[in-house]
Amino acid sequence: MRLFTADIYRLVRTRGIYIAWAAIMIIAGAITNSQSVGGVMVGTESAPKYTDAQWSLVEIATRVSLSTSVVMYILIAVFVMTVGYEFSQKTYKNTLTSGISRLQFIVNKFIALLVIVFIMIFSYFGVAIITGLFKHSVIGGTVHHFWNVLITCVFSQTLAICVIFSLAVVVLVISKSLIISSIFIVAWPMIMTIVAVFSRWDWVKYFDFFTISNRLALGELTIDKIAPYLVVSVLTILATWLLTIFAMNHQEL
Repeated sequence: MRLFTADIYRLVRTRGIYIAWAAIMIIAGAITNSQSVGGVMVGTESAPKYTDAQWSLVEIATRVSLSTSVVMYILIAVFVMTVGYEFSQKTYKNTLTSGISRLQFIVNKFIALLVIVFIMIFSYFGVAIITGLFKHSVIGGTVHHFWNVLITCVFSQTLAICVIFSLAVVVLVISKSLIISSIFIVAWPMIMTIVAVFSRWDWVKYFDFFTISNRLALGELTIDKIAPYLVVSVLTILATWLLTIFAMNHQEL
């Protein structure tokens, strides 16, 4: 936990974190105020059916969820500040030679990323809902249903971003390039979209990690059928840890 605490302390003293945070909240407010949806989506054929009617709070939660892939591009800055900086400057070697194992290093970095991403995604949805309240939006269902939708969107989108960031860490360690790993983050949702459209392979939806929340938001995926998506996401994270450790073991400190 010492490494995790040090990472969080360093991040909260970094101006870039607050710039990214502010940008994400501005986007949330703008989406809700303009009632526009954007982002990279797979299997979301229902998206174009939205009307110009005043969005309810439930609709705000689901529709800003469809734009979370755009937010991920801003969160690349968080990825760089949390993980990328140490690898680009090679300061991670000092941490490893101080007695921290590679597994501890990777897990602590992932937890730090998870915490920061969760806070920012929570703020993203929070600002969207608050903007909706200022516009006098109705709930759009029961209070219980609203909270179920909101919590599902927040946690599933946080997981989606963290899985892609975990894959990007593997790319970063192998390529030793912050630019290549950042491009990978941007490209992954697009690649999955292209593959899904042209291949018609059903399994692709499990690896487009934004599919989970997007399809839940659109009512195309029910909670009782979400297990395979979550299993693939968790197994992917564990696999990236092992691949990262394997790659680091074959590199000189």
